[in-house]
Amino acid sequence: MELQRPIRQPKASNLQSYADLTLSMFRVPCPSHIGSIVSISTTNDTARLGPCIHPFDASRAPAVFERIEDYFGWLLQKKRTLMSASVARVHADNDGSAVTVLRTRLAETKADRELAKIRRAFARLEVHLAEAIRNLDAPLLRCVPVNEDLSPRNVCMDAEGQISDVVDWSAHVVKPAILAAAYPSWLSYPDREHPQLNARDGRYMESPEEAERLCMWLDLILLQRDVEYYNALKEGVFMRKAEAWLKDPKSDLEQLQAVMSHAVVNMV
Repeated sequence: MELQRPIRQPKASNLQSYADLTLSMFRVPCPSHIGSIVSISTTNDTARLGPCIHPFDASRAPAVFERIEDYFGWLLQKKRTLMSASVARVHADNDGSAVTVLRTRLAETKADRELAKIRRAFARLEVHLAEAIRNLDAPLLRCVPVNEDLSPRNVCMDAEGQISDVVDWSAHVVKPAILAAAYPSWLSYPDREHPQLNARDGRYMESPEEAERLCMWLDLILLQRDVEYYNALKEGVFMRKAEAWLKDPKSDLEQLQAVMSHAVVNMV
């Protein structure tokens, strides 16, 4: 991907201001725990945390997590339960009016196969996550604040492309740097190898080629300004994709296979 073609000024200003915002948050002192921010003290710049809120049903986690393993364990349990219940519900709906024992048994056998497939897929994902976590350096596990809804609708920009304001901080959490570092959501950074992981509506604010070029340009900015953030951004690809898959109520096993392909590539 060539970078010789100059970046237009509004886009350059936008990425510079995005770096300013994310890097300033990346250096805010935080408790070494994973959870939603309940309040922030302006006197000593510390945050009080509560358990994470799950996007499926707005339920709270059982506790504020001290380890990334526990955080992923919670997400795995919620997603596994959701998918298993969905399989049971579909077959109950489709076969509730069955008039023969054979038809009912066939439906139960199909459901059992699908549930077994879910169990195997989750077992593989857990192995990949455990391996990825085991290889993390301490700086990548340092907890930092992040706005999980830094989407175009919540970001205000001026005529020069600079971020002038961010609204709606309800999705503000503290989590490990490896999960906090990210490209701007408005670039939609498409996945060419695994298009099933891209936006479902297929619409992007930039072309796939331009989005990739801008993200590569942002890489250079981040590498020059904060190597720790850059490392978290690059080394956390698989873990962030896994987290996104686990938190999406509509994601399926085909998408999970694509996520785990990233695990193989990124843990060589």
